[in-house]
Amino acid sequence: MARLFSFSGFTSSLYYFLCSRDFDREHRSVLLGKIKFEKRLKSYGASNGLLRRNIHRLEKGLIMKQRRPVFALDYIEETIDLYSLAVSSLKHAGTSNNEVSWAHDVLVQYFDACSRSVLSAPARKRFEELPRPLASREIEALSKTARVPYVAAERETASVSFDAFFDLAKRRRSVRWFQDKPVEPEKLDKIIDAARLSPSACNRLPYHFLAITDGPRAQACARLAGGTGEFASQIPALVVVLGDLSCYSEERDRHLIYIDASLASMSLMLAAETVGLSTCPINWSDVPFREKAMYKFLQDVPEYWRPIMLIAVGYADDSGAIPFSSKKDMSIIRSHGNASL
Repeated sequence: MARLFSFSGFTSSLYYFLCSRDFDREHRSVLLGKIKFEKRLKSYGASNGLLRRNIHRLEKGLIMKQRRPVFALDYIEETIDLYSLAVSSLKHAGTSNNEVSWAHDVLVQYFDACSRSVLSAPARKRFEELPRPLASREIEALSKTARVPYVAAERETASVSFDAFFDLAKRRRSVRWFQDKPVEPEKLDKIIDAARLSPSACNRLPYHFLAITDGPRAQACARLAGGTGEFASQIPALVVVLGDLSCYSEERDRHLIYIDASLASMSLMLAAETVGLSTCPINWSDVPFREKAMYKFLQDVPEYWRPIMLIAVGYADDSGAIPFSSKKDMSIIRSHGNASL
């Protein structure tokens, strides 16, 4: 049956309308995300994906070696609208001062770069009339005067050799057996802090790490996934990785939650090894009854937040076995040029 419908996008959609409803939840989540995205154009909240995207677009324009005298005219007014909303929201608890400070500093540099253009003058005037946000603690910790693009030579010095990193990658295995020992919330915060430095499309960071350090609750959540079997009963802590579809207005971006959250999750799991913790990523399949159970477990989480994966965290039981998990050969996963797959 599937072969009969597979010759075009329209007929493929017709197949999933007539013969299978397996994409219904994704369709609904994407639509709910679009609705929330539109609402955030009028009510800022803790963060705003469109402001983050636009500010990052300005950054990319500023770093061009052959930079145009004026750029971003097609979205600078929208950016000032969002920035104004963000500044007015700072008095409310939860709004990110770091985000607003970053936006401010990049906008300052942008208007300096386009200072001779009358085209950007109205937006500049609006920007200069807005109150300046307080510098964030993070800026002070980094001893930087502004959150703006900088040259590659000013990056942090890398103290890790390839051999040391390769050893870390080899040590990081999916550990399923843990000691009966609680995981300190401070350590979880530390590795999540490292994870948020991972790359993200237009710097939107469309994910959330829900850290559960209560053993019984972590185990109950782990059992919602398939394949956890016996080992779920001794997981001391769990991280539920969620993707936020309200960061996007276009269906084309719906997969970015999986890409960005996975990039960050890999950093989290590598960082865990450096503080003595071990991890096991747990696959989350889009199965109706499991999805329903997860949203019930999460209680007030709206359905534009999608479960990406679960990550078991704990101190490894040294007597517990670990699958060897032989990886594919380089010749299979790597090709050069136009080699056929």
